[in-house]
Amino acid sequence: SEPDYDSDERAHDIDSICEFFHDGDWNSRHEIQRLRARLQEDFESWRMEQLGDAWDLNGMDYLRTHIEDNGYFDDDEAYSTAREEVIEANPELDIDSDEFTELVNDRVRELQEQFVEETWESGIQGDSNIYDEAQEGFNEENIEEFDEHNWLHAEGLRYMSDIENAYNITWPHWTAGSSGGRS
Repeated sequence: SEPDYDSDERAHDIDSICEFFHDGDWNSRHEIQRLRARLQEDFESWRMEQLGDAWDLNGMDYLRTHIEDNGYFDDDEAYSTAREEVIEANPELDIDSDEFTELVNDRVRELQEQFVEETWESGIQGDSNIYDEAQEGFNEENIEEFDEHNWLHAEGLRYMSDIENAYNITWPHWTAGSSGGRS
């Protein structure tokens, strides 16, 4: 007997892989359970890594929006602080002028960005509930992007034969070998 690779199929997800290899003859139920556990572990590890990379790239913007949407930054306090700073730095400037208003608004944006950056840094150190909330929301919104099919494709596990090689599982379809002679 020899493996019949003509029966090779595309690997779509963990369930389809386990169904393909669980033929009843070559792989026991225990071997399939072990295969499923290894696939699931590798998939979850890959998914968390992908979400982490996506957060590293887009997390600051997401955090900024999360802070704005949930009112974590006190605009009134920032406006008061910015106004006092601009008056102190520019005592000759008319407080009713467009220039004064622009300087105050610019300073409010700076204070807000400073708050976002401080929250980001605190979160990296594990010290910010706002950061944790934002990251959890980000993960929930983006987790479906990193599904089993994408994982298999990214890892080069496109066919069942790729799974056989990567996970050392017995090929479930065999055929009788040729006698090797010619007639």
